[in-house]
Amino acid sequence: MRGLYVINTLRGYVMGEPEAIEIEQGRIASYSDIVSILYSEYTFNFEFSQQMPPENEKQVNPICLGRIVMSPQHAKFFSKLLSDVITGYEKKFGTISQK
Repeated sequence: MRGLYVINTLRGYVMGEPEAIEIEQGRIASYSDIVSILYSEYTFNFEFSQQMPPENEKQVNPICLGRIVMSPQHAKFFSKLLSDVITGYEKKFGTISQK
């Protein structure tokens, strides 16, 4: 069973049941193997991309799947959430290799 975490700026983050979270129909999940992070004084910009295997000898640029912009406060909160979720994953499934 997977965990579902929701960031709520008023209550911190909470683990929720999938039924408790309303997800808009038609959303497509994508696999991203490249994440670029840029920041300024006021925002953090996360760009999620996917490197497609080349069909010929030419260099293929990654395909941008989407961009997320957060305030520095939300980005720091997200960082803590991600760290906690990874810790829980490793307790359940074992250490994630960083090859």
